[in-house]
Amino acid sequence: MELGKQLSAMEAERIYSGANSAIWHSHHEASHHSLLTTREEDYVATLIRVGTPLLAARWAEVLAPHGVSIRISGVFCHARPQVRFAHPGSPIELADLLIVHRHTAKTKRSVCRALLVQAKMSDDGTHVLASNDAQLHLFTTWPDFNFVDRSMDPAVRKLNEKGKGSRYALVRKAHDFPEDISWPDQSPWAEAKAALLLEGTKSFARTLGDMLLGRDGRPTNLIRPTNDWSRLIAELLKITGAKTFRRSNIRLDPKPRLTETEFPGERTLFMAHSKSFTSAPGSLMSILGVNFLPISQTSSGGGDNVGSLIVS
Repeated sequence: MELGKQLSAMEAERIYSGANSAIWHSHHEASHHSLLTTREEDYVATLIRVGTPLLAARWAEVLAPHGVSIRISGVFCHARPQVRFAHPGSPIELADLLIVHRHTAKTKRSVCRALLVQAKMSDDGTHVLASNDAQLHLFTTWPDFNFVDRSMDPAVRKLNEKGKGSRYALVRKAHDFPEDISWPDQSPWAEAKAALLLEGTKSFARTLGDMLLGRDGRPTNLIRPTNDWSRLIAELLKITGAKTFRRSNIRLDPKPRLTETEFPGERTLFMAHSKSFTSAPGSLMSILGVNFLPISQTSSGGGDNVGSLIVS
């Protein structure tokens, strides 16, 4: 049974508010620690580094009474899977953010959903793209493409993607307190459908929450991929997810040799795994167990291991 059918309306709202809190605090941290102007990749990196443990803690409080554990892994990657397709602006990056939620029931049956996200900065909840924008062409038509990165399978991909598995995210340029944010749910991140005029009509907190509740994202089979979409997501998690990088602007790496130009096309993977279990006596934290585990480093370009919060 999907999580959305197990929770009450009030509990579902707690899932959304937990995501909203994690997003706001991570956005605040990125702005606070930036040495120069905060860039969208700084905000995304901090969402992973700071937002992930906050998200896990808030969601665990809601899910534990239902016998559901939550595992959230956040990785900010140096690898850059770029794709080539029939467009003058090609090749380009595939996306900025990959969100995956896999839920395993007590019967061992699992369901999985995935979402590719492209982030854009905004000061008013909108963003105008150029009519010949290659990323927009990719996200609106999803033509056949292949990866140019040697680490990825060079085969042509046919995703048959209609929008359930791809979205834009608008990231607020300025740091403001919630009462001063007029975006949906007073969140500094908003979801936008792929179009020339990107409009934040839904908070990104609700996007994350809906992914967890089984209400958003494209169905994906990571165990036995039967189509190019599932094979793509499995490959991204296996190959791109193993690589890390540093962000000196927000002091994730104090070494001055690591400059902006050393990290073209940064990527992020974000994965949540929920699992039903039989509750046992003990405190919430003793039942769930909270550990920081390092992500293995395989990038030839260097970079520190980015800690992932694992709650299981």
